[in-house]
Amino acid sequence: MKSHSIVIVALFIALCVMNGCKQDKLPTEGSTIDQPPPPIGSGVLRANIDGSPWVAEDAAGIPSGTSTYSGNIIHISGVRSVAGDTAKSGTIDLIVDLGTSNAEIKPGTYQLGTIPAQEGEAQHRDAMSCACRTNSAHSGSITITVLDVDRKVVSGVFDFDGFGVDGQTHIVRGGTFDVTWK
Repeated sequence: MKSHSIVIVALFIALCVMNGCKQDKLPTEGSTIDQPPPPIGSGVLRANIDGSPWVAEDAAGIPSGTSTYSGNIIHISGVRSVAGDTAKSGTIDLIVDLGTSNAEIKPGTYQLGTIPAQEGEAQHRDAMSCACRTNSAHSGSITITVLDVDRKVVSGVFDFDGFGVDGQTHIVRGGTFDVTWK
């Protein structure tokens, strides 16, 4: 009977140890992240452009998203610089401008098209000199989820369709940002 109790205790301890040693599931290279990064002002600005991942970062791979804010206007921008491959470089600019209404920008969703017809506009410029921007026929939206004036952090998500003067288009989906201003 005593050996039976020892076996049960040993099994219980083994199960406890094994249960506490589960391996964390970390994202693998090439996996996509469905949720925006936590709002800490990390400099992250990323999206899928025409189905391909795009991340604003400098040549060393450091996030390069920034913003400016003045109460009724916010400009969120990211530059991608790829060392040795300028063809993969580019920019994304997002602007919300409530200047004509004298309203302050707050967390919420804003329509991107052309200012002043919509509340904002967006643009993606690739290294091939295509400046594709929103207009009345090619629009999108930006949702500001966090606007922390004390910490100078703005975070959120965006999508837009950009159109270039020569008929080029860029479809920008699944965009996220978590940036600061000075």
